[in-house]
Amino acid sequence: MVSEIPPVDGLVAAFVAEAPAIVPRDHLPKYGWPWTKSYMANLCSAKQGPPCFRAGARAVYKREDLAAFLREKLVPAGGRAA
Repeated sequence: MVSEIPPVDGLVAAFVAEAPAIVPRDHLPKYGWPWTKSYMANLCSAKQGPPCFRAGARAVYKREDLAAFLREKLVPAGGRAA
């Protein structure tokens, strides 16, 4: 039996349920984040990703900003990006 891939809304909801309000960039993989921390750092540097902030030496994100980014970037299989 092949398991179905959850819809985008389900993936976003799972991320929101698991992630804390403020997420350090290096902790993103713990919550199933699909992109590497270096890719996220590049997006932050180019001001093309979710807003990132500094907490001491760590880059952090607000959970809501990350969820919005996921909704924008993920598309259903066979779907088209907006």
